[in-house]
Parts: sequence; structure tokens; C-alpha cells
Amino acid sequence: ALIKTLETKVILNEVTICLKDDNNLHVEGLSLKQNELVHVSLSHERDYSVGFAIFSTF
Repeated sequence: ALIKTLETKVILNEVTICLKDDNNLHVEGLSLKQNELVHVSLSHERDYSVGFAIFSTF
């Protein structure tokens, strides 16, 4: 399953990211604070990983 949607919500200085696959199923959610680098490795059944970098000036 491939990721088709990437939902982001910004509340104050925190960003919440929700990954959904092509069946619109919730894959994984995480919260990023400003200037924080997070790498997300999904389950072993999926052969991809996703990395995010959020650089904000709040």
C-alpha cells in the first residue's frame, strides 16, 4: 500500500502529521515540535520509510 494522503495540523508550535495509505487507513501519526527531525519507519510489511523535517519560526 502506498501513502496517498499526508494530513498536517499546526497548533501553536507543534505539527501533527497523520499518514494514510491508499485505502485511507490510518498508518501512523506523530507530533513534531519546531526544529525537530523525525524519521518514521513503518511496519516491516511495508518497504518504505518516511522522514520529516519541520523548520518553523513561531
